[in-house]
Amino acid sequence: MFQILDKKGHSEVQEAANSFIQVLENKEYEKLGNVLEKQSYTSLDYTLEEVIDKYDRIFNGINITNIHASKIALEKVKNHGYELSYQLSFTTPLGTVENLNYHTKINKTDGQYLVKWDPSLIFPGMEGKDKVAFHYLEAERGEIKDHSGNGLAVNEDFKWVGVVPKELGQGNEKNITLQRISQQFEIPIEEINQKLNQSWVKDDLFVPLKIIESNKAEIMPGAD
Repeated sequence: MFQILDKKGHSEVQEAANSFIQVLENKEYEKLGNVLEKQSYTSLDYTLEEVIDKYDRIFNGINITNIHASKIALEKVKNHGYELSYQLSFTTPLGTVENLNYHTKINKTDGQYLVKWDPSLIFPGMEGKDKVAFHYLEAERGEIKDHSGNGLAVNEDFKWVGVVPKELGQGNEKNITLQRISQQFEIPIEEINQKLNQSWVKDDLFVPLKIIESNKAEIMPGAD
């Protein structure tokens, strides 16, 4: 559903927003050059090719599917620009991520309305040259407690733990690191190797292994 909060016939702005959302939902990243404001990413030391590659490596690299945008809204702001907000939901190999909140601006540049880009439009909170290491999942169920108020089924924040193959080292160093990850996060070494041998895995891609509770997360060499 699309909502324009300043309803004065701004069809060009709506078309720009629709085009950007369509690129995201269909993973048509090769079309980003048509919808993004060039100065916004070059000022962050990105080339268009790097922006496209970053989306491709993350959303195709870890097999994110069923991307759906909702609550899309435009609001006019000062200096003839517009604020674009929306939510994304999608499916990952470890489950569904729902209702991530995004916001950015759409500005008129050289007679064309274009989306202002930064890495937070990939995942909220990303910046600079960040790589995806884990993603928060927030439970939406009702809480269940016993008569003393102790939690039996409560809402928690979770993180993905996983590895980037090239950071595991080689030979004996790699074996030791994998054993430490296996022991610390209670993941059988056979399961880790199975995930690392998936057809899509590359040396510099994050390979998700397991969802863990936030308070049990601890970064260690080879694991993120």
